[in-house]
Amino acid sequence: MKVALGGAIDIQTRRPLDFEGSQVTVTGKATYSDQSQQTDPNLSLLLSQRWQTGWGDMGALVSGSFIRSNYRDQIIWGGAIFPHDSDGNRLDSTPGEVLATDDMSYSLVRDAIGAIDNQGDRRRPTLNMVLEWAPTETSSYYVDATYIGYRETGMSQFLRMGTDSQPLLAPYEYFAGTNVVSRAYLANPNYLTANSASRGSTDGYQYGLGGEWALADALDMQAELFYQSNTYTTDSQALDIERQGDALWVEFNPNGGGQPAVGIEGLSLDDPSGFVSATYFDRRHRASGRALSGRVDFDYFRPLGWVDSWQFGARAETRDASSNNADAHHCEVCGEVDVSAIEGLLTVTPGDFFSGDATYPERWVVPSAYFMRNNPDLMRDTFANTSGEPAYDPAQFFAATEDSVAVYGQVNLMTELAGHMLDGMFGVRVVHTDATLTGFDVIDDETASPTEVNTTATEVLPNLTLRYQLGLQTQLRLNASRTVTRPNFGDLNPTLVLRAPANGQSGAGEGHGGNPDLQAVEANNLDIGAEYYFGEGSAVYSTWFYRDIENWIIPTTATETIAGQTYNITRPTNAGSGSMQGIEFGLQYFPQAVPDWLLGIGVQGSYTYIDAQTEDAEGEIIGMEGVSRHSASAVLVYEKGPFSARLSHTYRDAHLTGYNQAANMPAEIMADDIQFTDFSMGYEITDNLIVSFDATNVFGSKFYDYFGDAYLYNRDVRRYSRTFSLGVRYTL
Repeated sequence: MKVALGGAIDIQTRRPLDFEGSQVTVTGKATYSDQSQQTDPNLSLLLSQRWQTGWGDMGALVSGSFIRSNYRDQIIWGGAIFPHDSDGNRLDSTPGEVLATDDMSYSLVRDAIGAIDNQGDRRRPTLNMVLEWAPTETSSYYVDATYIGYRETGMSQFLRMGTDSQPLLAPYEYFAGTNVVSRAYLANPNYLTANSASRGSTDGYQYGLGGEWALADALDMQAELFYQSNTYTTDSQALDIERQGDALWVEFNPNGGGQPAVGIEGLSLDDPSGFVSATYFDRRHRASGRALSGRVDFDYFRPLGWVDSWQFGARAETRDASSNNADAHHCEVCGEVDVSAIEGLLTVTPGDFFSGDATYPERWVVPSAYFMRNNPDLMRDTFANTSGEPAYDPAQFFAATEDSVAVYGQVNLMTELAGHMLDGMFGVRVVHTDATLTGFDVIDDETASPTEVNTTATEVLPNLTLRYQLGLQTQLRLNASRTVTRPNFGDLNPTLVLRAPANGQSGAGEGHGGNPDLQAVEANNLDIGAEYYFGEGSAVYSTWFYRDIENWIIPTTATETIAGQTYNITRPTNAGSGSMQGIEFGLQYFPQAVPDWLLGIGVQGSYTYIDAQTEDAEGEIIGMEGVSRHSASAVLVYEKGPFSARLSHTYRDAHLTGYNQAANMPAEIMADDIQFTDFSMGYEITDNLIVSFDATNVFGSKFYDYFGDAYLYNRDVRRYSRTFSLGVRYTL
């Protein structure tokens, strides 16, 4: 088992012999999202029956669920920063070089700003069937079959407004004391809109066979064999359209709030006239994976000294994955087709963008996702002079196999030390892995070179957990362990997905891909904690932790030249050595000296401080991606009789999310402080019937990020939905 830094969650599903007799549970929930303005179902059903027969206890369980989610995600984005002269002409610069903000011989200007309005419909059906048989009190067997499905139709409605065209209609305005442009007013801006109409589906199957046996008075055994397979397919049609405008003014960060403002002169973006064809994209992808795994575990209950019991066992797994990709993009008729002349091709976005809470276009013309999805032959004939879906590109094939064997042994400890109880566990896991990755790597220009990477690793992973009980109210805890987390197969895939720059767009295209040279993340971990329990359900705790980390994985954007075109390519990369240390404080308090009607009210709270750093490829100390220095949560709880309610608030401060080394602003992409408030309540009408209400993101919090400096280099603003749910659960 390969465990991440935060540990693993062991999920146990229900089996029919978990229940005393028959069981019927029906759950339904309706969720309204304020962004999509849709109400979606979340339904589940569990049927279980147990029989006592002359051959022992038998049981059967069938459960299923269906979840639907209509979504709308809205983003305002700011482009990359490059040097320009006073007339608005871009100057030569070195990608990744952070230019000074006090040199007035040049002006630092963004190449564009824009928006994305994503919409779609996700559906998740599941079905699980279990048969269980316990012929004796000391043995049981089960077979399990599970199906997990996923279906999605979506569209990504894109808007790009060029902010580096000429001539300037007014001199640049700057953030005080800098050469970073705060306001620009320019002529002949390029407007590009696009829509990507996508469909995706996943079918996953899992079959299990297992048993448990009491082999002797002091020896138990469990064994399981699992097979699982997953197949994911997706296809998309996308078309860029563009036109030139008269004039555009833009304020990149008015009032320092992180949300830009624009004004468009001379045209309306919801008017289709004047738009012509740009790049056409025709993509499809298929990925599949299989795994066969087995395990056997033994529990030996024979104390010896400090050892209260013994556990040992083995795991074995073989898994493989493959990926085929077709990524065709065409510009043969760029600028030549009057797209407004094709009946049904164009539409406008739904409007009410950012609920009107932005000085920004509320809607814009885009190709219709419905039209593209239902007329692929017409799209290919018109914009690519081809027919039929694109063939999979042999140079984008990717396959991986991995075989692993693990053995472990651990002892559960219990003794008395200085008059107090000491218990815990010490164990060692040895994991041997052989992996092979085959694919194609794009080197320098258009050459796609076959690549095969073979790795063999043997890891020894010790784990020590101790608890020292200083009476009934106080206990101390210690954990020391070593963990190894291997990259996902998808992160190793060298296949690139590219988007060339549109006509009139300065600079590079964009792309993303995996990295076949990724190494496993290794960590040595130490946690020391103390807990104090007072009153009924009340406690305070504190934990100090330290992680010594190698090969932390971060997303990095850098320039690469492919087929003579420069692209900003984002790939996962390994950082160098790093460390993470911090302390967590927590409180749970349910006061008892309150009026009877307030019994059951309580508070839960936590605060975590983390100091984390790692090395980049040049050995420079940098922040660790995804880690906030400060985070906190507070929950107000009320539980009395059949009624319960929770009001929670979470907060985390700014944290690193990646790097962009393709322009001239700071490379660090930082997510700004963010906080959410959620509410839930439930009422148990009878022993069998419970109703509930849930609300998420009650105050409609937004997400902001920036390049290194939130004031000068604001990047994205994203709206998160508020959701409201009504649910019912009936058990018979």
